[in-house]
Amino acid sequence: MILLEVKRFGVIATIAILFTVFSFSLVDLFVSEPDYYDFCNRSYPKGIEVNCSVVTPSDVELASCNELGGNLESLFDVNGCTTSFFCNTCYASYDAMVVEHQRFAFIITSLIGLVAVIVTLYSSSKREFVAWILAGFMIGGILSIFVGTISYFSNMDRLVRPFVMIGEIALIIWVTVKTSAKK
Repeated sequence: MILLEVKRFGVIATIAILFTVFSFSLVDLFVSEPDYYDFCNRSYPKGIEVNCSVVTPSDVELASCNELGGNLESLFDVNGCTTSFFCNTCYASYDAMVVEHQRFAFIITSLIGLVAVIVTLYSSSKREFVAWILAGFMIGGILSIFVGTISYFSNMDRLVRPFVMIGEIALIIWVTVKTSAKK
């Protein structure tokens, strides 16, 4: 009896985890995650600064770079001494692409998860092992939705967050009602 419960739990958990990983691998199949070095690949001098005069950025340079969302970085001469500064906005571009990728992942994993939940709720079988498989896909669908939400939540518009959360709460209540009605 205990061995059967361990098998059941193992099948359900394995399918749930693999389905969640599958949904995120589909996202990466269509849109790869941005690579930081594609946006911010800059080399710095390897030598030690010797006899360098102190050069500091002006307040105007700092303010204008802050407005652009960049970081003020040094330009170096052959001796490794700072000669001037430039506004590096690569991180802002990289960050924007990460947010876009997270939004895409949230949408795709939510849709895939929702489809999995709906299909498993309206599927049934008299065979016990098929019920285990369906339970694994249902939990995997729910996990896909939740993990996608968590990865995008901090970048989600504050007006959208409550609606997403209430939708996910409604989904769990709906799943609970449907699965308890089947028994």
